[in-house]
Amino acid sequence: MTRRSRRSVPILALSVAILVAAGCMSSTPALTKVGSPPYLAGSGVSASVTRPLEPFGAIEATSAVRVELVAGERDEAVVTTDDNLLSAVVTEVRDDTLVVTIEGSIETRLLPVIVVTAARPIESLTLQASAQLTVEDLELDRLSASLSSAARLEASGRVRDLDLIVLAASTAELRALAVETADVAISSASQAFVRASLSVEGACQASSKLHLVGQPASRSVQTDGSSEVVVE
Repeated sequence: MTRRSRRSVPILALSVAILVAAGCMSSTPALTKVGSPPYLAGSGVSASVTRPLEPFGAIEATSAVRVELVAGERDEAVVTTDDNLLSAVVTEVRDDTLVVTIEGSIETRLLPVIVVTAARPIESLTLQASAQLTVEDLELDRLSASLSSAARLEASGRVRDLDLIVLAASTAELRALAVETADVAISSASQAFVRASLSVEGACQASSKLHLVGQPASRSVQTDGSSEVVVE
């Protein structure tokens, strides 16, 4: 029988306590600020509200919002954030475009999440100013997506023709989106992951990177000395 050290238990307990404390510290959400001072501080109490929407065929999202797009029978948006900041999150249809943004200046650890249900196919996406959008199981003839100012798009499914603009430190994560043809414009420290079977054309410039998932039958992408096209 091995003799147990009296010191081993408290040392182990101390190690576990340190790891738990470190885990708790790292799990604290970052404080996000939108706009300029003075800020309306979020309460930290999460709440949701469901809003009916007029029909729309495009989405424009700005100002550090996270949008999840799903297909459904009726148009609506479910907004989740601090209970005292719900009114600051705008979900309004203007000229057939759903505008999702933050009105005023806020600071929060509960980044606004908006689950958007659309009855019609959405063929145009515009994301700006750290906005994020995710969508799964797309089935479209054509998709036009424009990202700028640290925006991010994640999409899966099938699209015949893709028109993609990615600017100013933005990311288009489209590895799971099968397209036939892609017309791309990537610039200013941005990156895009594109899976195209027939053709990819356009430009990748200013410290940017285009990742091609698989080799398309035809490729014509202009690059400068600071950018590159990588085949995965």
